[in-house]
Amino acid sequence: MLGPGQVFGEIGLLLDKPRSATVRATRESELLWLTRDEFTELVSRSRGGAANLDTVMRARTASVGAG
Repeated sequence: MLGPGQVFGEIGLLLDKPRSATVRATRESELLWLTRDEFTELVSRSRGGAANLDTVMRARTASVGAG
């Protein structure tokens, strides 16, 4: 379950591969769809964007290794 401000599909954008996530909204949601170029620009222009992305990726990698 993801909450406000959380992301999915970022690894597919970084690796330029199809996303591996399947997502279903359980309530009304507002989502942002980005191309790879838009995502890369957003991360590079965002204060702390790369660090935040690194944190998300480390958590995802750890959860995959634990499962």
